[in-house]
Amino acid sequence: MESCHASIVPPRLKIRGAFWHPDNVDIILALRVLKANGRWTAYWADQRRRWRRRAEALRAA
Repeated sequence: MESCHASIVPPRLKIRGAFWHPDNVDIILALRVLKANGRWTAYWADQRRRWRRRAEALRAA
């Protein structure tokens, strides 16, 4: 776990000149963990399905 902490968190959050709003840090880190775990593509495929269903529901309404 500690090696993950060192390899996932700092590269994204310690970008020179970057400022991260506290409300967004958890979201950014969650996306970094998805990518590190090899779940990036599956996550976005699922998101696209959800967006499509929502758009279809809004069109039907």
